Amino acid sequence: MLIKSVVMQHTNDIKMLREDCTDIKTSSMSYNVLLHRVPEKEGENCTDKVKGLLQNLKYSQPLNIERAHHLGPLHTKPNRKDTHPRPIVARLAGPSQVDQLLKFGSEHKDKLVPTGSPRKS
Repeated sequence: MLIKSVVMQHTNDIKMLREDCTDIKTSSMSYNVLLHRVPEKEGENCTDKVKGLLQNLKYSQPLNIERAHHLGPLHTKPNRKDTHPRPIVARLAGPSQVDQLLKFGSEHKDKLVPTGSPRKS
């Protein structure tokens, strides 16, 4: 009987730890923004790329990008017409910066869709 109660306690502990881990991951991801269809060059610095893109769009709010990188592997067939650049995930200093950037993006949608790209409604 003692072994059964110990196993039950460990099972409950594992369940709680999994829930805590999920909460931590979710909270951490709230500082991230995804940028799609940003032209990509091999070996580029994504943090500088994002800062340059926002500067070109006249984004004037202070922005602290902790890190930025492409998602997924580099496309091996860049000459294919249906291949899009990999998204960039940028981690900002806090959720208020994420909110400001998303608001800016929604106000400037017409400038954010690259020429020749299909626009989704």
